[in-house]
Amino acid sequence: MEMVEDIQIEGEHLIQFQSQMESINEMIQSLGDIIETSASTSENVRSLSNDGKEKVNEFNHVFTEIIRFT
Repeated sequence: MEMVEDIQIEGEHLIQFQSQMESINEMIQSLGDIIETSASTSENVRSLSNDGKEKVNEFNHVFTEIIRFT
């Protein structure tokens, strides 16, 4: 009878372990989604920054020309 109880206890442990592994898997998937979103946002910010730098340079060039002619 003791062996049956031990098997039942081990079965319960396995169920708990499986539940914990499923939770860990969900957390890993969530982390992967966060990383993808962060990478995409970072790329967008970098692109906007580069566009902004180009516009500032263009403005400076035009402004310099205006000042030169006045």
